[in-house]
Amino acid sequence: MTENTLFAYFDLSIAPATFDIMTFLYIAEIDRIDRGLDQIELRIVANTGGGFRNASHRGLNHVQGSNPTQEDLRNRLDNILMPAARLLPSCQRVVFLADRAEAKQQFDPGAANFPHDFTIDNPKITYFESSILMGQHFGKQLGTLKAPAEAADRAGRWLDAHTNGKRAVVITIRDLPYHPLRNSNVAAWSKFAKSLDKDKFCPIFVRDTEHTCSPVRPELADFAVCDEAALDLEFRMGLYECAYLNLAVSGGPILLCMLNKTTRYIRFKMLAKDNPHGGPALYYSIGLEPGASFSHGTTFQELIWEDDDYETIASAFSAMVDRIETEKLARRRELPPVLDTAKRFTVGGNNDDAETICRTVLRDDPQNFEFQYLLATVLQNTDRHEEALTILEKLRTLAGDIPTILVPTVSSLYLTGRGPEARELAHLTIDLIGDDKNLLQWIGRIMVQMGEDSAGRKALTRMIELSPHESSPHVDLARHYHGNNISVPRAIRHFEKSIELGQPDPLLPLELADCYARMGDLKKAAFTMKETLDKTGFTALNSLIPMGITQRLADDTAAAQLTFTDALETIQNLLVSEDEKSVSYTDILARISV
Repeated sequence: MTENTLFAYFDLSIAPATFDIMTFLYIAEIDRIDRGLDQIELRIVANTGGGFRNASHRGLNHVQGSNPTQEDLRNRLDNILMPAARLLPSCQRVVFLADRAEAKQQFDPGAANFPHDFTIDNPKITYFESSILMGQHFGKQLGTLKAPAEAADRAGRWLDAHTNGKRAVVITIRDLPYHPLRNSNVAAWSKFAKSLDKDKFCPIFVRDTEHTCSPVRPELADFAVCDEAALDLEFRMGLYECAYLNLAVSGGPILLCMLNKTTRYIRFKMLAKDNPHGGPALYYSIGLEPGASFSHGTTFQELIWEDDDYETIASAFSAMVDRIETEKLARRRELPPVLDTAKRFTVGGNNDDAETICRTVLRDDPQNFEFQYLLATVLQNTDRHEEALTILEKLRTLAGDIPTILVPTVSSLYLTGRGPEARELAHLTIDLIGDDKNLLQWIGRIMVQMGEDSAGRKALTRMIELSPHESSPHVDLARHYHGNNISVPRAIRHFEKSIELGQPDPLLPLELADCYARMGDLKKAAFTMKETLDKTGFTALNSLIPMGITQRLADDTAAAQLTFTDALETIQNLLVSEDEKSVSYTDILARISV
């Protein structure tokens, strides 16, 4: 009955053909329960022409080697996206709409559709954990993914045949050529597997699907390897459910564990060192404090933020085993305070969800100072400075001229064209800040932006004196000297100091390399760029092309030729992704009853 059905649209013009569809389904289930509907129909809508989201949406940030082929994408459709629906008990049907015109004909704007504001002409997508956290804060009920009974039975029989009655410890390995810093430390996992008590535990390895036709790596040769799980999504979920404990680095497959309330897992390497493709801001944007675990998880579901070296793996495993054996039953984790969630959203740039929380709270408690202040921050982050000033003026009336209100007021005054007022207030404010490090850095940034260079540099320098081990004010000063072409040697000193202090941006050395090039030290610039790209794997056009030019200017013709060849391959991959004739799915309409 369509009146009892939620139509969940996963639109491949904007959505990736990845395990992210699992989170999408989990969020859709929250919406189905909240609306009181009986079932879900998953509708996977093809992109125009190519069928899938093409790589060109990433433009110059496209990483060479990370663009899946059309064959890879079709395999993902068949082996991840379509079967995903069978992991959600309420999903009774999945449809692949290969033609957008037909999809538009089938779309009913009056039906219960998800996402709420989705249309074929203006598609929306939501697959971020922030939506789960928002649902929790608004009192919505969570569902769960789970393996079909038949798949769980098959997985159980497989384990019975391979574990000899021991507890299965399933280890999922990531070993891919793109984003290599996110890969599993296979040597450490092998060492850990060998260290397990052989009378109690049986390690089982699950490889990447891409490797199932290849020989097993020597490090894993002594252990059971379950390629069936890599090839069969339902079986994989059944294996994860039946395992005593699942272990993996951060990646797509572990989402199956994270969205299944009955599994036990430890997810490692949340912040891979020097990885330019993710950082703390990514986790703040979904409301997750680095170092914490997801609040929709249980006490037997843990995030470990450190890299997967042997000691970290062994320690986390031992602690989880002790917890399981002591507590016996998993408990739901505590929900963080809503103010903390909203603050994290703003830090991570998720201003939409932060604003929703602020306005919801202020509807019931319009005088709440903290949420008014946070709403002003959101308005500033989204360039609505006149609205922000209205709130800040109210707060000044309530609290007086305190620096925490005056500093953002200076910023919004300047950005609304009221420069003289902003400068006057800035000079009054800077004397009130004292030794508040955060406000010193904030006012320093604003003042150099306004052209008040001396006062701004003084504030940032004072912040360095108060926090000599903090890298961020050095980055601010380096970019000030570099970006405004004031003093490249000073920029170099501050860039080098920030790197020495362990600044979190692994691509910052590329800015330092530009400074070296400006000073005429082209060989050092080329070396710094090459070292950075090799270390991070960030072989994108906007880094390959400048590096090739720098290598050529440094008379390293051979290196420049290799770099330009890599850049050309990236461009060719982008062009292939636009080839509408390369896909055979344009005449397919798959309807599967789940």
